[in-house]
Amino acid sequence: MRKLGELPAKSVIREFDPRTERMVDVLRETKTAYGDYSPQPLRISLIAPLPFLRKEGIRPEDLERDAVFVGLRIFANCCTAENVPVRDCRTILASSLSYLVKLTDELLEKCPFLAKTDGVHAPTVAFIPEKYRLDGRRAEEILDRCISKWLNIVEKSKEEPAAPMVQPAMKL
Repeated sequence: MRKLGELPAKSVIREFDPRTERMVDVLRETKTAYGDYSPQPLRISLIAPLPFLRKEGIRPEDLERDAVFVGLRIFANCCTAENVPVRDCRTILASSLSYLVKLTDELLEKCPFLAKTDGVHAPTVAFIPEKYRLDGRRAEEILDRCISKWLNIVEKSKEEPAAPMVQPAMKL
């Protein structure tokens, strides 16, 4: 997890009116405007509700890679890959996404609570046993605890590692 580091570039916030603009056009505009000024290869991460992403039909292939642009990553933030709405864990999910956008593609693929469907990364409940997953509320609670524990590990790894503890020998 030490590979996370700090974000190497600035975050850009831009207003968006879905009645008059298409998100893919805004992403192309962003790529063009900031690609030349980025000291490192530019990667755009889009975090949005899954229904919006589906309505807009945005795919990572919509923005072609080149020497200064390494790609578009899309993350869903309101429901799981299985279309289970997440209501109570949105805050913790938003915190985790701030770390996930920094991961390499290889590390992102290994994340146990994240699935990639049609180019969109979304939280998943697939790792939860089916008997718990069938109850949406319980599945969301388990997902919340899983993401919270993952965040605790990631945030502790940014701190100085603690000295190893000596374990007393076990008596039989």
